[in-house]
Amino acid sequence: MTREGLEASVLKVSEPAEVLSYVPHAIGYAPSQSLVAISLRAPRRRIGLVARVDLADVVGEYSSDVVDDLATFLASDGAVALFVVVYTDEPLAQARNSRSIADRAFEALMCAQDLPQSVETWIVAPDGYASWGCEDPRCCPPQGRDLRDLEDTRLSTRLTLAGSAPLASRTDLALGTDLDENRRRAFEVGIRRTVRARAAAQERSELEAWRVRRARGALSLLAGRRRGTFDADLRSQEGARAGERAGERAQNPAQLGVLAAALSDVVVRDLVLVAIARRCAGSSGESSSSNRGRASTARAASISASSLATLPHDVGAVFGAGGPAPDPDLLRCIQRRAGEAVRLSTGAMRADLLVILAWLAWWAGDGARAGVHLGEALTLVPDHRLGALIRDSLRHAVPPGWARAAS
Repeated sequence: MTREGLEASVLKVSEPAEVLSYVPHAIGYAPSQSLVAISLRAPRRRIGLVARVDLADVVGEYSSDVVDDLATFLASDGAVALFVVVYTDEPLAQARNSRSIADRAFEALMCAQDLPQSVETWIVAPDGYASWGCEDPRCCPPQGRDLRDLEDTRLSTRLTLAGSAPLASRTDLALGTDLDENRRRAFEVGIRRTVRARAAAQERSELEAWRVRRARGALSLLAGRRRGTFDADLRSQEGARAGERAGERAQNPAQLGVLAAALSDVVVRDLVLVAIARRCAGSSGESSSSNRGRASTARAASISASSLATLPHDVGAVFGAGGPAPDPDLLRCIQRRAGEAVRLSTGAMRADLLVILAWLAWWAGDGARAGVHLGEALTLVPDHRLGALIRDSLRHAVPPGWARAAS
């Protein structure tokens, strides 16, 4: 599932091409073998949350749980209607037949609890698109509508001009490797310095002080204002390439090495994740002109010695049922900066960073990105404990805490 919104635009469901053209921009890539559901909010049927799930999960063993969670997730957004799309690799003629995977996915969704009465359904196939069940040739001819209708809509043109550039497929979410030898050497310097400092902390008090100090530094690098670029990040509409267009230079590789080595410590990692969650949650409802809101958010996301004692409770509070939801723009900034460290990392350290990104992606409702990062991480370290937890959550389609009601 992906938590995303279109703040300034109101799209009418009578313009399906406009809505369909929005989907790749909302989730960051062109979906395939997926069911995408879009919440339409009252009173003007404004597009709200966008949720994507794998078709295999919709029709699989846990189908009823998946569609019920999906319906609850969208109902929590105040959906009065849904616009639902199945993206299939089957030819359109085959996908429109009874008992195709698209047909079974729609039938499963219609049996979900808490589903709005108004649900509009569409199929997008490699050779065309059509409304599910429509037999009017004037609306949906046998060969379907032309996919080129979705390429140059008013909305897609506007989003492209604003900087949005969806990736071609889910596999393009993989981060790759930075091959610059100078940056890699500097990155290793940062790692060695941090590992030596960690080893020198022999007493418990010294280790606790090191963890707090390194967690603060990691949070500052990942989520802080650096060289005035953070406001540019928030103004940008694109995720992975936002910093390049906003003029942000690459982070200092030695500092990224310090970050990677510090986050390999489980306690530092959890301190940072909790602080990120609180900072994202605080910024999501904050006016850009509110200094008081920024100060409150900073206090909530602060890391101190007392944070160590409350860490287990804090992890459950921010990531459990009823926990806070992330701010998408701030989270993308964090993901991009952490991604730089991943590209320079190898082995277990790369796996640790990828698992962190997988957890944050799952928390944001981006199961596809979480799955890509997690798949590589578990290839590197098959028995990664946090990785196994995320894998089980994805396997059983467990939504993030903010999408589940607190008991």
